[in-house]
Amino acid sequence: MYGKFKCFLGLMLMASISTITIVFGANYGQWAKHLESGEAAYKQGQYALAEQFLSAALTEAKNFGAQDIRLASTLNVLANLRRTQGRYSEAEQLHKQCLSIRQNVLGLNHPEVANSLNNLSLVYHSQGIYGEAESLCKRSLAIEERSLNPNHTNIGIGLLNLAAMYQEQGKYEEAAPLYERAVSILEKSLGPNDQNVATAMQNLAMLYQKQGKYKEARTLCERSLVIDEKLFGPNHPDVGRSLNNLAAVCELLGQLDKAEVYSKRALAIEEKAVGPKHTNVARILNNLAVLCREQGKYIEAESLYTRALSIDEKALGPNHPSLHVTLLNLATLYKLQGKYTEAEPLFKRAVLIGDKALGPDHPDTRNCRKNYAECLRKMNKIKQAKQLEASGSTSMEFE
Repeated sequence: MYGKFKCFLGLMLMASISTITIVFGANYGQWAKHLESGEAAYKQGQYALAEQFLSAALTEAKNFGAQDIRLASTLNVLANLRRTQGRYSEAEQLHKQCLSIRQNVLGLNHPEVANSLNNLSLVYHSQGIYGEAESLCKRSLAIEERSLNPNHTNIGIGLLNLAAMYQEQGKYEEAAPLYERAVSILEKSLGPNDQNVATAMQNLAMLYQKQGKYKEARTLCERSLVIDEKLFGPNHPDVGRSLNNLAAVCELLGQLDKAEVYSKRALAIEEKAVGPKHTNVARILNNLAVLCREQGKYIEAESLYTRALSIDEKALGPNHPSLHVTLLNLATLYKLQGKYTEAEPLFKRAVLIGDKALGPDHPDTRNCRKNYAECLRKMNKIKQAKQLEASGSTSMEFE
């Protein structure tokens, strides 16, 4: 018995929008030009070009003084770029520096401080530090709900991010109403064809996928893809993510040919945008491997899973929550082929990561433990399988 373990890209959490409009005076000169060009390139997925402009903007902004709000604005955008590039340590430091300036200049309860708290929470979330991420997200949302219009875009973004964090912890019932409120706010404040609305639809589609509502998920993924292609053209990273998520749903619906086409197109876009060693590429490789497994192409599937696992381990470390799905998938592939000795350590590692990151009662962790126990039974390790099932954790030592 085995399941289908697809990787979506992301959940997609969103950086909130600055509430300060800076009037660019003549003596702002090159800083303003570099910052605006860098932001535009970042939004278009031209990350190398964005880095050039933003680095130049940072050099200019330092001339304004260590506590200048323009320096904070520059640090914020550059930090968001670093997070997108997977350079989390750098992003964290930049966001902390930005947050410090904003708190000192604007006070602890200003919407710009909420902006920094939200964006820093995304960095922690990307590193699997979910408790800290959730705490910062809630602090940000509380400030925004006190100081902004109830239909402000940033409140919609904050609700979306908090919903995503609940979803990753398996708290689906708590996530659903937050998503619904977020979509309503974002459609009112930005219109139905905005990038942020597309992101909200993608995340709600992932929730539907977890709940087995595959047709509803496909509809939302298709709507999101239309928005992204209309806004950015066919080769933007957001289009790649939409394609990957649509492929995942199509595979679950048994539409394997469509899923393969979407996945391969998504892979080409992501490799060009962020390079072949980015974690987003690992997600797509995992999904292509699932398709190969479904078609009985076990050798090809193993190669893709192994490459995805290698990318994640190098980028995120050996115990990051993102490794859970790929470890489980590779272990399941070995189990299908009767390679129980190869499967056992991968199952154990997947459950350990799941227990720590998601908790032993998370649906994904329970599913993984069930597969691990089945593998142990196939190896005639009946006592160990019973101990695993009884304990609900791998933290014990088998007798």
